[in-house]
Amino acid sequence: MTGASIAVKGTAYEVWDYASNTRTVSGRVWDGHDGGKLFFDAGRITMTLDTHEPLFLAGPHDDVFFAGGIDPVVCAALAG
Repeated sequence: MTGASIAVKGTAYEVWDYASNTRTVSGRVWDGHDGGKLFFDAGRITMTLDTHEPLFLAGPHDDVFFAGGIDPVVCAALAG
């Protein structure tokens, strides 16, 4: 509605293991800027496929992963 935008980029490698019910994401998952750093989510996360409960974390993930995903973080950044 406001016409505001945020450049979002990332490079991630994902492994979905249905036998163990896990998903592992590694790399620079989300990196958002609007002239300054807005959010950064990188490293490695292993979570359950069904509930997305984290089983292993390495790196900075609180910006996006623990906020419930990328949508709430971007909406908050655009609103603020």
